[in-house]
Amino acid sequence: MANVMICYPNRIDESTLAGGGWSPALPLANALDPLLALRARSVDAAPASTVIEIDLRRIRPVRAVAVIDHNLTALAEYRVTAAADGGLDDPLVLTDWLPVFPVIYPFGSVQWEDEHFWTGRAVEDDVEGYRMDLIHLFGNAQLIRRIRIALRDPGNLAGFVEFGRLFVGDGFAPVYNMSYGNAFNWQPRTDVSEALSGTETFDVRRARRVQTIALDWLTPGDAVAAMELQRTLGIHGEILYLHDPDDMENRHRRCFLGRLEALSPIEHPYLNTHRWPVRVREIL
Repeated sequence: MANVMICYPNRIDESTLAGGGWSPALPLANALDPLLALRARSVDAAPASTVIEIDLRRIRPVRAVAVIDHNLTALAEYRVTAAADGGLDDPLVLTDWLPVFPVIYPFGSVQWEDEHFWTGRAVEDDVEGYRMDLIHLFGNAQLIRRIRIALRDPGNLAGFVEFGRLFVGDGFAPVYNMSYGNAFNWQPRTDVSEALSGTETFDVRRARRVQTIALDWLTPGDAVAAMELQRTLGIHGEILYLHDPDDMENRHRRCFLGRLEALSPIEHPYLNTHRWPVRVREIL
């Protein structure tokens, strides 16, 4: 299990966007708005129309890039190109075409004729209730300025690709991982009304993910990083929470765009050891 990672700050707000072919009514610039309901939508599903180019305007350390709340399908692929000031024709990073949806059912784990048997990838029922995010991690933080995310989903039945937000940021991963006893829960948002007879009716709304962890073994350097994280983000700044960056099978379940629910005290219980309880609340 890889150590938990909290990626921040989101540099997309200070960036400029270009590339692809995007609807005049729902332009690519909508991805600069933190409101996820404000969508960016391509004019069609052709690969030439679904390219996203990001200019951070200056070289920044970047650990993660993400396309948040997308409508990409099970067989969609993506490719990331990243460069410093030399431009994207001289890339520092150039990935292969990678699956947007990784294998969540290893071969042999489902029965013959199951819909997951051949690909092992998620289908609609597997991801219902989740906000789907495309998350790409660089092995180490890269000093880059320009990023291209190429999306390939020509079989998308919607006839277009859309999403609500982009994320580009560095990452904080403590030297020692979170303690056992971490807790995950779905926070319901459904309104319940009760009639005089006792009959209940429900205004069903998507639940929110909440993750609680305890970083009980922070080094002095980690404690400084945690202090700076709190100073930078407050309770309003976006973070990309990665419970286990190596766990691809559960990435859509345990990794999400969120914010700190509170600025918890960073304690100093032992010599050269600090403790920080963290509670992350999903942004919807």
